[in-house]
Amino acid sequence: LTAESASDGRISELVDLVDISGDGLVNYLEFLHAFQPVDRTPGRGLRLDLMEQICTTIWRNKASLLLNFKFIEEEVAPGRISGRVSKENLRRTLKTLNASLEASQGVGVHGAPLTTDQIDILVDHAVFDDSHTLDYQAFLDSFQVVDMGSSREGQELAASVGAVPGTPSSPEA
Repeated sequence: LTAESASDGRISELVDLVDISGDGLVNYLEFLHAFQPVDRTPGRGLRLDLMEQICTTIWRNKASLLLNFKFIEEEVAPGRISGRVSKENLRRTLKTLNASLEASQGVGVHGAPLTTDQIDILVDHAVFDDSHTLDYQAFLDSFQVVDMGSSREGQELAASVGAVPGTPSSPEA
């Protein structure tokens, strides 16, 4: 797709191919699945495993993260909940989650702790507005359960990234 050929129809076609959930939007995980480079070297599942581990941990801890974001917001501006958090408070919240997961002895119902690099990647790739704040509900909502085996495109995508067709790409509730 080039600037010259980027018509509305071509862009819609691209969105339709990438949008696994069928909601008309391309979320972060769908984008990563669609545009990750093809790795022909042994161990190519490592990148996917790391991405799934990050997504699993965030997804399994959505409720706790949401409460923590609201608590931080109330602490910063009592009585004024905007639904937004700073980059530093996002990092602080993820580090707090990590400390909690490490204290509970690693992998369990709530996922494995994130590495410092994984936290940095999440914070660096989160979408902050002009005032350098993040809509934390949208951030948390971007971590969704998607059954990659529910459509032909999903099965093709699952095969291309090394997932097993018919199984979810994210943890099931």
